[in-house]
Amino acid sequence: ATDRPPVVCVGMLGAARRSTSCLLAGCRLARAGFAGGAQRDANTALAQIASASSSKPHAWSRLSPRSSPAPIWQTRLFSADAEYTAPPPATIFGVVKVGAQQFKVVPDDLIVVEKMAEARVNDAVVLSEVIMVGTALRTVIGRPSVPGAVVHAVVEEHFREAKKLAFKKKRRKGYQRLKGHRQELTSLRITRIVGMDGES
Repeated sequence: ATDRPPVVCVGMLGAARRSTSCLLAGCRLARAGFAGGAQRDANTALAQIASASSSKPHAWSRLSPRSSPAPIWQTRLFSADAEYTAPPPATIFGVVKVGAQQFKVVPDDLIVVEKMAEARVNDAVVLSEVIMVGTALRTVIGRPSVPGAVVHAVVEEHFREAKKLAFKKKRRKGYQRLKGHRQELTSLRITRIVGMDGES
């Protein structure tokens, strides 16, 4: 048996070396790209696979090129060497009470609360029951709420969650009941937190 050159497995992007052939036909093209033992980065190999797949359809495919969905290597190329860039840290946080729930929020957070029937989509709402607000330097705890602190948010969507089933049964009595329920919810996007002497 001849030694197989390393291949790029499209199913597990980021793994640059494989000793066995993958079930995906794209690995055959990737193996050809690694001929001679020259190792290339994953993005270059995947770009070659994408160009070869778009120019000439494979014989193994049961779908026509028009009806087949775009493979992942055509829509988003992955690089194992790419550095993760974290979002900038928030300068202020708050704990807000909405109904019977409490949420720790920072600007640009998305929270899901019980349906706010009086608010429409894209309406601005003000959550005034803030029980804690703080920054990197200090924290203020309310008794029960922090005076002057409010959280501004925007209604993004009204929706219903997945159905929950309630099943009851009494054995040997021929009694059983099955009911479904979908709770109505509202998603809020936090835009600004005002507190700590006007900081936001």
